[in-house]
Amino acid sequence: MLNVESYYKKPIDLKLIINTWEICFNKKLNPDYLKWRFLNNLIDEKIYIKYIIEDGYLASFSAVSPVLLNIKGQGIKKAAFANMAMTLPYFRGKGYHQIIAEKLMQELEQDGYSSVFA
Repeated sequence: MLNVESYYKKPIDLKLIINTWEICFNKKLNPDYLKWRFLNNLIDEKIYIKYIIEDGYLASFSAVSPVLLNIKGQGIKKAAFANMAMTLPYFRGKGYHQIIAEKLMQELEQDGYSSVFA
């Protein structure tokens, strides 16, 4: 059975995230950026990362950064900036990204986020 995990409940080693990024995109990922963008966010204490581990690999990963938006006529709203998602090549075509993205969106909605943008 496919297990979708939440980073705030079950953190994974940053090296695993970085290694997966480098395989998926063939470029380096600065660990300081990863920490700043996702782990040390000032808007919300909760870390919004969902992932799937399969056969010891970080098969799929999706993360958002909480932000505050001033929406005209509605005031300040919690929103999520999404631009970090990846699936290892060996696990593509299985729908993993869609599965974790849906779970992440459900959690954001439950936590009072008004929107997600990329």
